[in-house]
Amino acid sequence: MALGTSEHTSTTFLDIRAGKVCKRVDAAGEGVISRTIEKGKHAGTVVHERQFDYVDGVIKGIATQSREVEIMGKKKTIHTLQVTLDDVGERYVLNLPKGYKVWRHFLLTLPNIKAGEPVKLSPYDYISKKDGKRKSGLGVTQGTTECKWAYVRGDGKLPDAPTVVVNGENMIDYTAQDIFLEEVLAMFAPSHGTINHAPAEQQPTGVRNIADIDPDEDII
Repeated sequence: MALGTSEHTSTTFLDIRAGKVCKRVDAAGEGVISRTIEKGKHAGTVVHERQFDYVDGVIKGIATQSREVEIMGKKKTIHTLQVTLDDVGERYVLNLPKGYKVWRHFLLTLPNIKAGEPVKLSPYDYISKKDGKRKSGLGVTQGTTECKWAYVRGDGKLPDAPTVVVNGENMIDYTAQDIFLEEVLAMFAPSHGTINHAPAEQQPTGVRNIADIDPDEDII
């Protein structure tokens, strides 16, 4: 039997990049990845991150944050899902940008996540040896059990994502699916607690600017 406390001692804000859970740190060092931001008003800035394969804990709250950022000289409102997890005196807040595969995969799985039980969130991003295509997304497990998607294509519930032509290029239109997943969020998030994220202006500098995240061009 281990001794513990129900009080968390710190809050760590996390993002997902290149299939890893990333924590921003102040300086370079052993085990730290340094890179240069290429987009937005912070382009050219060198940042330092520690990378992890997963984050786990009991979900204590799921909330959406909206904030205005500058992308290529233009202001844009970015919506981010923030998943708060507690684990033995530590609190983690994982940012999942709306419309990205990690956001979709989490919400597709949400109805099958058992509230009050530890959950493990494991992002992935790799090139398949089978077909040479990029595979990225978010794996969700509880114990040794993989949490399956509650909705899949052709099940009569998840809306279709049709192909549309934009500027002469074929693109997948996820508008209907994203609206549906917002409804899933509203329906199932309350069962996982009501702890909300810190307002944008109160978040520590360790939170990466969403404009710094590369677009996720993969599809479900």
